[in-house]
Amino acid sequence: MSDQATHEGGQFHGDTIREIQMMVAILQGVPTDGKVRQLFEQALQIDNSGLLSRVSPVTDTSFTGLASWLESTWALDGLSEDEQRLVDWQQDEDAVTAAVEELESVQEKIGVRLAPQPIS
Repeated sequence: MSDQATHEGGQFHGDTIREIQMMVAILQGVPTDGKVRQLFEQALQIDNSGLLSRVSPVTDTSFTGLASWLESTWALDGLSEDEQRLVDWQQDEDAVTAAVEELESVQEKIGVRLAPQPIS
Protein backbone atom coordinates (compact mmCIF):
# COMPACT_ATOMS: atom_id res chain seq x y z
CA MET A 1 0.00 0.00 0.00
CA SER A 2 1.25 3.46 -0.87
CA ASP A 3 2.16 5.95 1.84
CA GLN A 4 -0.04 8.44 -0.04
CA ALA A 5 -3.80 8.60 0.20
CA THR A 6 -6.19 10.79 -1.71
CA HIS A 7 -9.16 12.82 -0.69
CA GLU A 8 -11.38 15.23 -2.60
CA GLY A 9 -9.11 18.24 -2.05
CA GLY A 10 -5.82 16.62 -3.01
CA GLN A 11 -3.29 14.31 -1.40
CA PHE A 12 -2.00 13.71 2.10
CA HIS A 13 0.29 11.17 3.65
CA GLY A 14 -1.56 8.00 4.61
CA ASP A 15 0.84 7.57 7.53
CA THR A 16 -0.25 10.91 8.93
CA ILE A 17 -3.93 10.01 8.96
CA ARG A 18 -3.02 6.77 10.76
CA GLU A 19 -1.07 8.79 13.35
CA ILE A 20 -4.12 10.98 13.91
CA GLN A 21 -6.39 7.97 14.15
CA MET A 22 -4.08 6.25 16.65
CA MET A 23 -3.94 9.40 18.77
CA VAL A 24 -7.75 9.45 18.72
CA ALA A 25 -7.88 5.79 19.78
CA ILE A 26 -5.42 6.42 22.61
CA LEU A 27 -7.22 9.57 23.76
CA GLN A 28 -10.53 7.74 23.62
CA GLY A 29 -9.08 4.98 25.79
CA VAL A 30 -7.66 7.03 28.66
CA PRO A 31 -9.73 7.18 31.85
CA THR A 32 -12.22 10.04 31.89
CA ASP A 33 -11.11 11.03 35.37
CA GLY A 34 -7.45 10.13 34.89
CA LYS A 35 -4.28 12.14 35.27
CA VAL A 36 -3.14 11.64 31.69
CA ARG A 37 -6.46 13.03 30.40
CA GLN A 38 -6.05 15.99 32.76
CA LEU A 39 -2.65 16.74 31.25
CA PHE A 40 -3.81 16.30 27.65
CA GLU A 41 -6.81 18.57 28.25
CA GLN A 42 -4.55 21.24 29.74
CA ALA A 43 -2.20 20.99 26.78
CA LEU A 44 -5.03 21.22 24.24
CA GLN A 45 -6.36 24.42 25.83
CA ILE A 46 -3.09 26.29 25.28
CA ASP A 47 -2.57 28.56 22.30
CA ASN A 48 0.06 26.76 20.22
CA SER A 49 1.70 29.89 18.83
CA GLY A 50 4.04 30.24 21.81
CA LEU A 51 5.49 26.76 21.46
CA LEU A 52 5.67 26.76 17.68
CA SER A 53 7.40 30.14 17.57
CA ARG A 54 10.27 29.09 19.84
CA VAL A 55 11.04 25.46 19.01
CA SER A 56 13.53 24.02 16.63
CA PRO A 57 13.04 20.58 15.07
CA VAL A 58 14.00 17.55 17.12
CA THR A 59 17.26 16.15 15.79
CA ASP A 60 17.75 13.28 18.23
CA THR A 61 14.78 11.03 18.96
CA SER A 62 16.61 8.92 21.54
CA PHE A 63 15.35 9.02 25.13
CA THR A 64 18.15 11.42 26.12
CA GLY A 65 17.81 13.52 22.97
CA LEU A 66 14.08 14.00 23.48
CA ALA A 67 14.60 14.83 27.16
CA SER A 68 17.11 17.53 26.20
CA TRP A 69 14.81 18.94 23.52
CA LEU A 70 11.82 19.04 25.90
CA GLU A 71 13.88 20.63 28.67
CA SER A 72 15.15 23.32 26.30
CA THR A 73 11.57 23.95 25.15
CA TRP A 74 10.05 24.21 28.62
CA ALA A 75 12.95 25.62 30.63
CA LEU A 76 12.61 29.07 29.16
CA ASP A 77 11.74 32.40 30.65
CA GLY A 78 8.56 33.78 29.25
CA LEU A 79 6.37 30.69 29.30
CA SER A 80 2.72 31.60 29.44
CA GLU A 81 0.88 30.94 32.68
CA ASP A 82 -0.82 27.93 31.05
CA GLU A 83 2.48 26.55 29.77
CA GLN A 84 4.01 26.95 33.22
CA ARG A 85 1.10 24.95 34.67
CA LEU A 86 2.00 22.09 32.31
CA VAL A 87 5.61 22.20 33.47
CA ASP A 88 4.52 22.36 37.10
CA TRP A 89 2.13 19.43 36.60
CA GLN A 90 5.09 17.32 35.52
CA GLN A 91 6.78 17.98 38.86
CA ASP A 92 3.97 16.11 40.68
CA GLU A 93 5.43 12.61 40.96
CA ASP A 94 2.09 11.01 41.90
CA ALA A 95 0.34 12.58 38.90
CA VAL A 96 3.12 11.56 36.51
CA THR A 97 3.18 7.99 37.85
CA ALA A 98 -0.60 7.67 37.47
CA ALA A 99 -0.49 9.18 33.95
CA VAL A 100 2.24 6.78 32.85
CA GLU A 101 0.30 3.81 34.19
CA GLU A 102 -2.89 4.97 32.47
CA LEU A 103 -1.20 5.52 29.10
CA GLU A 104 0.70 2.25 29.28
CA SER A 105 -2.56 0.41 30.04
CA VAL A 106 -4.27 1.89 26.97
CA GLN A 107 -1.27 1.16 24.75
CA GLU A 108 -1.11 -2.41 26.03
CA LYS A 109 -4.81 -2.98 25.29
CA ILE A 110 -4.49 -1.45 21.82
CA GLY A 111 -1.21 -3.24 21.17
CA VAL A 112 0.58 -0.17 19.81
CA ARG A 113 2.94 2.36 21.32
CA LEU A 114 3.33 5.69 19.62
CA ALA A 115 7.04 6.33 19.38
CA PRO A 116 8.85 9.46 18.24
CA GLN A 117 10.70 9.11 14.99
CA PRO A 118 12.44 11.66 12.83
CA ILE A 119 10.64 12.99 9.76
CA SER A 120 12.58 12.02 6.69
